[in-house]
Amino acid sequence: MVAFLNTMDGKIIIGVEDDGNIYEPFLKLDQDFIDTKIANWLQDTIYPLPSHLIKYYFNDDGVLVIEIKEGKDKPYYLREKGPKPAGVYKRVGRSIRKANDWTFK
Repeated sequence: MVAFLNTMDGKIIIGVEDDGNIYEPFLKLDQDFIDTKIANWLQDTIYPLPSHLIKYYFNDDGVLVIEIKEGKDKPYYLREKGPKPAGVYKRVGRSIRKANDWTFK
């Protein structure tokens, strides 16, 4: 999520296998519990707070969809690591990379 916030819009889909089939054990999890966990995790883990940039929901198939918009208050980083390369990530193509010191200057 941090990489998308720093670089480009993105979408994370949870509950689907690589071959496109729905991962049945995921459907058995409590959606309210997952919703609460994500909300708390976002509040406690990423800085600056990105809640207005991240939308998450369960689609009709029960799959969790997380949509992330690129933010304007860069760099976004993992709170516990701070605003240094160890906590700041960016997208490069389909990969996630740690940001260099000069990335957001």
